[in-house]
Amino acid sequence: MDRRDIGVLMIISTYIILAVRTIYSYILEGVVDPINLYHVVASDPTLFLINLVLYLGGAYILVTLSAPEVRDIWINILFFIIPTVTIIFILFYLLIFGGVSGFLMLYGTSQFPLYHIILTIFTGILILSRRGNIAKNNLIYASSFIAMIVLYGLIRIFYGISAIFFFLFLIIAGILSIFLTKKIFE
Repeated sequence: MDRRDIGVLMIISTYIILAVRTIYSYILEGVVDPINLYHVVASDPTLFLINLVLYLGGAYILVTLSAPEVRDIWINILFFIIPTVTIIFILFYLLIFGGVSGFLMLYGTSQFPLYHIILTIFTGILILSRRGNIAKNNLIYASSFIAMIVLYGLIRIFYGISAIFFFLFLIIAGILSIFLTKKIFE
């Protein structure tokens, strides 16, 4: 088994652990309401820390051991595309099962998935910034996310937690993610 295989297994294991935790909550804890189920799983700090360490560790192994010609593809997929798809899935899940009030779970209580996504994207940005020569598309992609995270952080500092700013941030981040991901693969 190659070390890159270990990296792939570490990333896949985050989704397996998430599925096991969800099934455990559903069957053994009796949490059957989809929004309550999301709250239970998304509020679990142990799950958050384990999955974050496994995902970032596996991604680091894959990126550092990859050939230079595929390294940028791995960086884009692991640190930008997968988090983008994840946040879009979460938003649709909360909208379908919880309506507009479901979005408040990200804003108010169950923020660990959002933190996971932001930290993953931030790690990708750091990886891109540490390399000597960065492709222009990757630099634009990373800089846009840095600007979004900094802007949202400043809003949180000066205005506190605001649902309007939070939803505006998510909408802009989603549109930016889709647009820039298309640009990278052109």
